[in-house]
Amino acid sequence: MADRIGAAAVTLVALFTCAAAAAPPLLPPGPATVLRVAQAGYAVGTAKTAYFMGPSAAFTVTDDAGATVLTGTTGPDRGRWNAAYPSVRPIDLSSVDTPGRYHLAVPGVAPVGFAVESDVAAPLVASMTGFLRSQRDGSHGLDRRAQVYEFAGLDASPSYVDASGGWFDAGDYLKLTATTSYALVCLQVADRVAGPDPARTAEIEHGLDWLRRMWDPARAVLQAQVGLGDGTAGLAGDHDVWRLPQTDDARTGPERLLANRPVFAANRPGEPVSRNLAGRTAAAFALAARRYSDTEPTQAREDLDRAAAVYAAAGGDRLVTAFPADYYPETSGADDLELAAAELFHAGEALDDPRAGQWHADARRLAARWPDDAADEPTLHLYDTTALAHLELGDDDLVADVGRRLDVARDKAAADPFGAGAYYTEGDATARMFGTAATAALYAGVTGDPDAVDDAWAQVQWVLGVNAWGTSFVVGAGAVYPRCPQHPVANLTGTAPAGAVVAGPAAVADFADLATPDGAKPCHAGAFERFTGRGARYVDDVAAWPSVEPTLDATATAILALALLTR
Repeated sequence: MADRIGAAAVTLVALFTCAAAAAPPLLPPGPATVLRVAQAGYAVGTAKTAYFMGPSAAFTVTDDAGATVLTGTTGPDRGRWNAAYPSVRPIDLSSVDTPGRYHLAVPGVAPVGFAVESDVAAPLVASMTGFLRSQRDGSHGLDRRAQVYEFAGLDASPSYVDASGGWFDAGDYLKLTATTSYALVCLQVADRVAGPDPARTAEIEHGLDWLRRMWDPARAVLQAQVGLGDGTAGLAGDHDVWRLPQTDDARTGPERLLANRPVFAANRPGEPVSRNLAGRTAAAFALAARRYSDTEPTQAREDLDRAAAVYAAAGGDRLVTAFPADYYPETSGADDLELAAAELFHAGEALDDPRAGQWHADARRLAARWPDDAADEPTLHLYDTTALAHLELGDDDLVADVGRRLDVARDKAAADPFGAGAYYTEGDATARMFGTAATAALYAGVTGDPDAVDDAWAQVQWVLGVNAWGTSFVVGAGAVYPRCPQHPVANLTGTAPAGAVVAGPAAVADFADLATPDGAKPCHAGAFERFTGRGARYVDDVAAWPSVEPTLDATATAILALALLTR
C-alpha cells in the first residue's frame, strides 16, 4: 500500500518459477515512438486495444507466417503523456480474433509481438492462486502459542492464541485480519459466481482456518495482526530484518519478537470491534456459511454464528486496520458492514435462519448512506467494498447505483491517454484497476451489459501492459514484467514469485528516499524513467516498494476479476 513500509516474503520457494533476481535483463534505451500491447495476450471475442506513443501513422498486423491480417491508421490523439510523448493513439485490434501469434508494426518502429488466446484469464488465475499458496505461513511454529499485546508500549497481556498458518500479507511476514478477510471475500465470491476451482477452494479453506482462530467468541475479541512491523525500543520488527522466514523461530535478543511474534487485538474485551474489520470478517464467515449450506450444514451453522457474532460486536468510531494504522489508512467501515449484512442475509436464507429478514433490512439501511455517491473512485478495492455490497444484495436501485459508479470509471477512462479507469497516483494502482474490472464484470453478470465486459477487459489489458510503461504488473505474465519485486524470498534465492500482483505506478513523490533494504541483493531492471508522466512513476527495483511490492489484497482482487471473465 502507498503508506505501508514493507519488506517481502514467502515460504514455499519451490512453488516459484525460476528467474534470476540479481541480474535481470534490462530493457533497451527507448526510441522516440513506442507501441504498447497486452503482454499476456488478448482474449478471443473481446475488444482489443494497443497504443502508439507517437504521431498519426499507418499500422500493419501480420501473423507468424508473415501474412497480413489487418491494416489501418492509428486512432485519434488521446492526449499528451509527457514532454517526450506528446501524443498517444489507440490501435483497434478487435478484428484479429483467431488464436495465434501476431506482429504489430508501424513504419520506423520495431514491431512488437502479441498473442490472441482462447483463454487469457484462466492461466493468470492459476498463477495468482499459486502465489497465494506460496504466501502460506508454514515457518512460524511459535505462532501456535502467540501472546496478545496492547500495541501502545508493547504491553503483554495474559492471553495467548493459536495464530499459526494464514497468509503473509504482502512484502513482509505479517498476517493481517484486514487483508485476509478481504481476500477471502474476493475468493469466495469468485468461487460462487464463476464456479468452484480446486486450487482456489484449497486457499479458501486455508484462509478460513486462520481467520476462525482470530475470533475469540468467549471474550468477543477479534485479533487484528500477527507480528510487529516496525521495531521499537531496541527490538527489531519484521521490516527491520531482511531474511528468510525459516530462520525466525530461532531468533533471540533484540530480534526475539521475530520468533515470539506478538498478536495485536482489534478491541479489548467488552469494547466494540472496529466496524471495518467486523464487517469484512463477518462477510467472509457468512460467505463460508452459504458455501457449506448444502454440503456441510454443521460447519455452515458454525460459520453463520461466527458471522452474526462478529457483526453484532461492531461499533465505535475508531477504525483499526493494522499497527500502525498508516500501513492501511482506511477511513470508512459502513461499506464493510453493508457487505456483511448482505452476505448474512443470503446465508441466513440458505440456512432458514429467522434473522435473515433483519439482516436484509440492515443492509438496505446501510446502503442508503450514500444513495447518490459517484464521486472519487467508486469501484471495488480494499478501502471501499460498497459496489460489491450493492451487487451482492442485488436490489434494482443498488444495481443502478453501481451502474452510475461505473459511469465515473468510464469517464476516467475516456479522459486518460491509456484508458485507465482508476487512479494510478494514489498507490495500489493495479488493485484499483482490477477492482474496476471486477466491478464491471460483476455488473455485467447481473445486467447482461456487454459494454461492461469490454470495460473490464480494458482495465485488465492496462495492467497487463497496455500502459505508458509497457510492462505487465503481474510477475511472470508476458515478456516484460517485474523482475525485482520487493520480496525477500525472491530476492535472496533468485526466484520469481509467479502470479504476484505488484502495486504498479505511484505518485512521483512516493519514491523519495528509498533505499535497498539491509541484507537484500541490489536489483534494478528496465529503463522506465522516460515514461514518467501525469504525476506517475514506475520503478522496477527491490527498493521500490510503492511499485513492486506484491500484496495479498491486489492478488485476490485480480483473481476475482479474472475468474469472473472466464465465465
